[in-house]
Amino acid sequence: MKVITVIQKLYEESNSAVRIDGDTSAWLQVVTGVRQGCILSPLLFAVALDWVLRRSTNNSTGGIKWTGEDNLCDLDFADDIALIADSWSSMQQITTDLITEASKVGLCTNPEKCKVVITNA
Repeated sequence: MKVITVIQKLYEESNSAVRIDGDTSAWLQVVTGVRQGCILSPLLFAVALDWVLRRSTNNSTGGIKWTGEDNLCDLDFADDIALIADSWSSMQQITTDLITEASKVGLCTNPEKCKVVITNA
């Protein structure tokens, strides 16, 4: 677990400032998120999001039949997620579970960016 310790140390007491037109703001302590421009940031975000999705769709009976006994309940790319359900109640449950699990790692959804698409495929 030395890798985890190294990553934790990288993020301890992290500070940032904003620079606009050559002027720099006061330093601010960073308490959430990943480091801007850090090569590890996309990987850390992907690991956290994968954990959230596995926990929020694990018991789902919705989605579409995929392989064997498995259902496909989500499609994701970077920070975009498409949840798949076969009923309104199933979609509500998956969405609620996603929001609950995401909050455990400091992630949140933006309701203004969320959309529902209904198809009769």
